[in-house]
Amino acid sequence: VTGAGDATTFNSTEGVLYFEGSFLQNTSNQQFSLSNGTTAERIVLEVRNSGQLLRFNVRSSGVNSVEIDQPITANAFYKLGLLWSGSVAKFYLNGSLIGSDSSVTPPIGLDSISFDSGNDFNSLPFFGKVKSVITFDTALTDAELECLTTI
Repeated sequence: VTGAGDATTFNSTEGVLYFEGSFLQNTSNQQFSLSNGTTAERIVLEVRNSGQLLRFNVRSSGVNSVEIDQPITANAFYKLGLLWSGSVAKFYLNGSLIGSDSSVTPPIGLDSISFDSGNDFNSLPFFGKVKSVITFDTALTDAELECLTTI
């Protein structure tokens, strides 16, 4: 991507990762991540169970702070909003709040988006169609997230 910003675009303290697209059915897990180049500090959207389950994961210091799961249908289009702000994480899908957690430890040093696990090994590559990916360096309100993710 050209002209899409740099590491200062991301905010480890708070923000929103927006994704619009679909996930292909395959036989392995796949990930889309915002990280610091390691799997120890990251925000992850993971597709599991051959495209049948989405998992929103916040990981800090190598420990998962939150994991929120949602059943999905492979090859269907979705709009997702993944919010982190201080100790709060929220997962919006197609205009609805799917889950939230208020005991999250935010990751530090976020500086790259990867269509895989976010480390240097290119593991768990993403398979799907992407219409839009946006990062917000501030947390959005619930009303904004609901509007942004409504189909």
